This record gives sequence, structure tokens and C-alpha cells, in this order.
Amino acid sequence: MSTPTPTPYGELPEILTDHACNDIYGGNWRLVRHSYDKWYTSTDQMTGQDEYGILSDNTYPNNPKYDNDYSLKFYHLLYEDTNILFSDGDCNDYIVTSYEWIMPGNKNYQQPILNTEKVKKQSSNGNNNANWYVRSPNFARNDPIICLEKSHIVGSCLYIEGNYGTKSNRFESNKYLNVWIQINDEDKDKYKYKLIPPIPDPTPYNKLPKIIENHNCQSIENGNWLLVRHSYDKYHQATDHMIGIEEYGGNDIEEEYPNNPYEDKSYSINFYHLLYPDTKIMFSDGKCNHFIVTTFDWIFPDKHGELNGVINGPNKVIKQSDIDNSNGQWYAKSSVNYNPVICL
Repeated sequence: MSTPTPTPYGELPEILTDHACNDIYGGNWRLVRHSYDKWYTSTDQMTGQDEYGILSDNTYPNNPKYDNDYSLKFYHLLYEDTNILFSDGDCNDYIVTSYEWIMPGNKNYQQPILNTEKVKKQSSNGNNNANWYVRSPNFARNDPIICLEKSHIVGSCLYIEGNYGTKSNRFESNKYLNVWIQINDEDKDKYKYKLIPPIPDPTPYNKLPKIIENHNCQSIENGNWLLVRHSYDKYHQATDHMIGIEEYGGNDIEEEYPNNPYEDKSYSINFYHLLYPDTKIMFSDGKCNHFIVTTFDWIFPDKHGELNGVINGPNKVIKQSDIDNSNGQWYAKSSVNYNPVICL
């Protein structure tokens, strides 16, 4: 799985100031996903990775009453506190919540989420009974299912994925459904980069590799290093831009990985859930004679907008091997499928 390139902030849809939705909960809503006369085509669990319906000039319709489906890539806009508005075409029916309560892996994974602090605002015809499901994609591929009514009546729903088969009376009076993200221009720097929200099942914490106590790497930067990706006799085969969403080389029967820095085959676990901006990452050879320690913040694709330049300097490298010249530098460009390129 490769990293989708996000829609650049400068190319996000304009705020539709004359639309009824812009009067709701502070306005500044940008239309990022739209469906016409059916449930949503998307199957990304509302994580903003699906893109479709783009026009011939590489733009989006930005029309809440457009007679076709479309979605831009907006995963980089989704933080836990990002406000999201689900609505019909006129915002007669709507729900405002934050991404925290619909992201995959929410603590209420298998149960309906009832209206408490989760719903920031909803249309009066929903009687403040909004609820939804956010279940595992292996269990329910149409989730999240976002509904106005507590009884989970399909006709009261505003979001269902995967071209859900039940047409319902939802589309009799209003054939349009929309997803809006609340972003004002003052906050644009916050959205320069963002970790992809969870899609593959992560390697459970109790199945993470054990710390290899006797290895040379454990003497570097206070130790406690977990081996999450390994390559033998070639560069890494992963193409996920080092965001930890590729898994290969495990034992299919026992679901275990070699956890051996000298293994004669390549392997990788899913470790995206371990990556935060300040997560320390070490790149090394087999014996840690050569190594670089940095934080994920500095290798995330396009993090600093340096699409054409190398990332180097003392702030980026926490520590590197003494036998090298402390000149570590790298490229981290999403437009190049073999990036990041990390060099001593």
C-alpha cells in the first residue's frame, strides 16, 4: 500500500459562504466528500484516503448539489479535534461532531455511540438522538454509519459507506449528502502534514517484537529499541514512505516475525500506530556500526514543504555513529516512491 498524496492546502475547496451549512457551528466549512442519490462510494472508514470524481482540470466540483459522486483526499486534515459536519444538500438535516468520535479504533468500536458530548450540534428534526457505529472494517465495511435517530433507522442516516444496498426514503426529498471539514485560513499551518489514519490492523502491542537486550543498538540513546522493519542484501522493499502501514515476511501460521537483525529475508510489521511526531526512530546496519537516530517528525513525507530539497542539519539528527561525519541528510518527498532516502 502506498501513501496517497494529500490535496494541498492551497487547493482545498473554497468555503461556500452563501450556503446554509456555513451558518452552523461557526462556519468555515469546506466540502470534501459528496454523494448523489445513494450512499457513499467510499470504503475508507471516513479517514479521507479515497479520491474520486475529480474533473478533467484536476479540480473538484465543490457543489453540495452536484449530480455525481466525488471525494478529495483529506486524511491530512483529520486530527482528533477536527470538526466534521455530515449533512444533506441543504443542511436541513445535519450532525456536527469531531473526528475523535468517528475514527477507526474508537473505544466504542463495536457499540453504538449515543448522543452525549460526542454530538456538538445537530438539526432539530433529529430530536438530539443521533448515534452511530464505528466498527472494525473486517466486521462492518459500511461503517461509520452516522444517523440522526437513536433507533438507527436507515432513513435518518447521513453517512453510510460502500454503496450500501438499502436505498431508503433518505433520497426521496433530498438526493444529496455531504461531508464538510471545518478549517479557517488562520489554521492552515496545522495541516501541512498528517499521519495517515488507521486502516490496516496494527500489530497488537502484546505481539510487538521483544527488545533484543544483547544487541549493540541497545546502547544507543537509552536503548529500548524495537525492530520493526528489516531488509536483507538490498534496500527495503516497503513503499509506504516509512509510515509503517506495510506488513510482510511474517510467519503466516503463527503471525510472528523473525525479530532478528541478521535474518536472511526481509520483513516488516505494521507500526503506524507507534508513530507520533516525537517518536524516535533509528536506522542502522546489522551491527549498529553505522546508524542515525531522528524523530518521525523529520521523515514524514513533505512535512516541511521541502518537496525539492534535502533535509539536513543538527536539529534533525539526534545522534549518529561516531565513525561517520555527523552530516546525516535525507529526502522525504511523497512524489518519489522510494523516499525517504536516509543517508549518513
